[in-house]
Amino acid sequence: MWSLGCILAELATGVPLFLTANEAELMARMMEILGLLPAEMQQQLQRDHFELHFNADGTARYWTGGPHSAREIDKYNGPPGCRTLRGALGEAGKNKLFVDFMKQCLVWEPSKRMTPSQAYEHPWMKTPVRKPLAPVSLSLKSGCLSLVDSF
Repeated sequence: MWSLGCILAELATGVPLFLTANEAELMARMMEILGLLPAEMQQQLQRDHFELHFNADGTARYWTGGPHSAREIDKYNGPPGCRTLRGALGEAGKNKLFVDFMKQCLVWEPSKRMTPSQAYEHPWMKTPVRKPLAPVSLSLKSGCLSLVDSF
């Protein structure tokens, strides 16, 4: 279900939801939208992975670019929860049913995500598509990546 959420986000916006250059940045981008990784899941990380993403007290380390970051968008990640999923979805974020569907796909804990059967029954799946979404572009605003309508 996680993968379905990521694919739907990219289809709706034209850009990957968690656009990154490396693993450290990927975790930071996911935490921008989904908030801090739950403590129980942090404890399951191998020590080297934990130290890459978190301080000893469980607070997030922020990936702020480095020698492998060639794009401007890679230069900064904001703190956990600084972006909303609705905002990250651009124009598609105006559809409350779609945002609800996405929130149920993109849950940190796999056992708490919506199942395929639940997804099939979700009201968004029963809603007819009315029109294609407008193309979007990326913008760095207040240190957080956001989508901007192209026109």
